[in-house]
Amino acid sequence: MNKELADKKWEKLLETIKGFQHIPFVDFVFVAGSMATGDIHQDSDFDVIIGTRENRIFTVRQFSAGFFSLSGKRRTKEDSKKEAKDKLCLNHFVSPQAYKLDPPYNEYWVYLYQNLVPVYGRKKHIEEFLEVNDWAGKIDLEYNRLIDKNDSFWKRFLEKLLSNKFGDLIEKIFRKYQLKRIKRSLEENKGYKPQVVINDNELRFHMDTKRIEKWLEENK
Repeated sequence: MNKELADKKWEKLLETIKGFQHIPFVDFVFVAGSMATGDIHQDSDFDVIIGTRENRIFTVRQFSAGFFSLSGKRRTKEDSKKEAKDKLCLNHFVSPQAYKLDPPYNEYWVYLYQNLVPVYGRKKHIEEFLEVNDWAGKIDLEYNRLIDKNDSFWKRFLEKLLSNKFGDLIEKIFRKYQLKRIKRSLEENKGYKPQVVINDNELRFHMDTKRIEKWLEENK
């Protein structure tokens, strides 16, 4: 691993992660993928797992997509590999009922989860997530990349505004809107053996799993 490249990439990533200080109902963020495992290259994007409050997963996804799109930090399906460089890949959201990854658990998922890096949130929520994923074995977390959870006024205001029946209504509106767009996107973009989960507790979009098969083949 090129340490100079890794340090620069992590600096950019942590600066981007600070955006979650403005997104309502986000309890934690883990970095996954190449940035977490150390397989970093020049064009690496930033894979994250985002923990949301219960019954607010579509609200979190909507605000996250909007905020990071406006700031030019969100990877979209239109981005080429080079264009995706240093952008957030918002492809995995979980609420408490879906903290535990569904089986089967192969060696790749164990490797991935053992290398997760917490970058945002309170340790209480982070440790709850890891505790239920006991299938991955003992995970020795390092908190040295955890940014201060200094929630913005905007985040606190939105959480207060939307923590009621009005928020339930907004969640339903976002849910309907997003499901329609997701359905259309999945019809237009057929990936290689995609792993997709879409429900009120988890949103997971791994559209191309070639790299997983390649990793498993190389690590037999």
